Amino acid sequence: MILPIDISIVIVNYNVRDFLFRCIESIHANSGHRSIEIIVVDNHSIDGSVGALRQNFPEVIVIANEHNLGFGSANNQGIDIARGKYTLILNPDTLLSEHTLEVCFNYMEQNPQTGAVGAQMVDGSGTYLPESKRGLPTLWSSFCKMTGLYRLFPTSKSFNNYYLGHIIQAENADIEVLTGAFMFTQTTLLQQLGGFDDHFFMYGEDIDLSKRILDSGFKIHYLPAAKIVHFKGESTKKTSIKYHKSFYQAMSIYAEKHFQSKSTLFVPFLKIAIAIIGTIHYLKNLFLSLWKPMLGLAFGIMTYVGVQLLWGRIYFNDFGYYEPKNITITSMLAALTIVICVWFFGWYDQYAKRKYLNAGILVAAIVILMIYALLPVEFRNSRVVLFLGLIFTYFIFLGLRFVGQIWRNASAEGKKILFVANELRSKALFEIMSQDKNNEIIGTVSPDENDVSSAYINHVGNLTEVIKTLKPNEVVFDAASMKMSKILELMSFPMTDIHYKIAGQRSQAIVGSKSSKNKGEIYSVESTYNLAKPLYLRLKRLVDIVFSLLLLPLSIFVNKVSVKKLFQTIIGKTTLVAYHNLQAAHNLPALAPGILQHKIS
Repeated sequence: MILPIDISIVIVNYNVRDFLFRCIESIHANSGHRSIEIIVVDNHSIDGSVGALRQNFPEVIVIANEHNLGFGSANNQGIDIARGKYTLILNPDTLLSEHTLEVCFNYMEQNPQTGAVGAQMVDGSGTYLPESKRGLPTLWSSFCKMTGLYRLFPTSKSFNNYYLGHIIQAENADIEVLTGAFMFTQTTLLQQLGGFDDHFFMYGEDIDLSKRILDSGFKIHYLPAAKIVHFKGESTKKTSIKYHKSFYQAMSIYAEKHFQSKSTLFVPFLKIAIAIIGTIHYLKNLFLSLWKPMLGLAFGIMTYVGVQLLWGRIYFNDFGYYEPKNITITSMLAALTIVICVWFFGWYDQYAKRKYLNAGILVAAIVILMIYALLPVEFRNSRVVLFLGLIFTYFIFLGLRFVGQIWRNASAEGKKILFVANELRSKALFEIMSQDKNNEIIGTVSPDENDVSSAYINHVGNLTEVIKTLKPNEVVFDAASMKMSKILELMSFPMTDIHYKIAGQRSQAIVGSKSSKNKGEIYSVESTYNLAKPLYLRLKRLVDIVFSLLLLPLSIFVNKVSVKKLFQTIIGKTTLVAYHNLQAAHNLPALAPGILQHKIS
């Protein structure tokens, strides 16, 4: 006999395994007496999500896609098989509170004309997320949102209708748009509407579905009593062309679909505005990602110009010995070569080491001498100039890094961490968090108010006072030591500059995020492969290009390797060697499809 199901929970996962585990644990801890089914649709993750999910949560229904179908299409796979009276569309980087499901279920039961409800969301620091309630986008509200004008008048209906700023966060209200991170809906309605529009690959599909729910005559309601934490653990690179193309293309699709009949000028005007603002945002993020190499390039050029002028004065007693044109060409080529080489070897990566600069400078010296040999005679300067330029550039780059470190140390406060866990689990958490030498573990608070042993500095009943006194930056809650509902209750009292993280019950990973603007953070004791490091990814890409170019002349005589596949490898659509077993590929980056497959044991 198949028992009726109250709630089907559909979660789309893409390379956020540890966040997904915390999410599922919070569902189980807070489902109450409601019968639920959890459907996870995996969009071709390479972090071992599917295998680990089946091993740790055998009760979960898993759909493993062989390609990334996008957010909407993947959700539709789960919606199609959902058997619950209600379906909850849920992000994997969320945590449910004790009464979330019950509050939503009861409201829907008592209000049959409500097609969907949303929750009050807070981020990893306990700060309210305005996307918990939104209005349908209009030309004016979209303009206020994209330009940031809404921030000047946060409670204005006119200027902040995008986030319904006139509705206070603690107020029950009918709204117009729910976020795809949490949409509690009638299953029959959701299936009748066909779920999400799969023309939206990512972004915008939640707005479109919300509008179609309203157009069907149903209401959408915001329930502040239903609380969740949204860590925002997605790994989207917002500086990438793909991100901006997906985001602003989604807005264009929505405009064409819902505004085309209103005005012949409206959609073209909106598209132009979207393109302009999208370009500005992209260029801004691109600058933020490239400013270090650009600064290095500027200093490199100035260094080589200065060296040539000084060498002309010292050796030839003439500042103008070298032609200005020669100085310009030599300086730009040398500086650009150095910056590319040190970038390749990781000098501009987050955790750069001096050996990365050493390797980059050494390779740059070889490349510069090769370029020097190929230059016409009239553009060749003294090899001494090239050598001195390398030495001075090397020390200038070190100096820039030193100044940057001093500035960061002066402006950044050290990370002080407080655990809320039992004595045994506290030792495991210490092992994880102490891997970063900058972390200062200031103590452990007992999760049991009756336990006042010497192993703890205090108990959870006095957590607020402990935080005020010891002033930690982060509080790590252990889900294996206390109920998730209690953790979320404690997180519902946000304090200034406090970030929260959750340690899981079934894995040794700690997840969290600093704010809604930061992507999720994961701490783990699991081994990390070299391939997960940016340097080794770049080396692999270089090997792909070099070997593909070498194999091209032979490809005519080798049946297994086609010219087409080699060209695809050169442009990055495929790779020579990829993973054989994706589910064994823990902590590894995504790779393009491989011509050959490497087995991971």
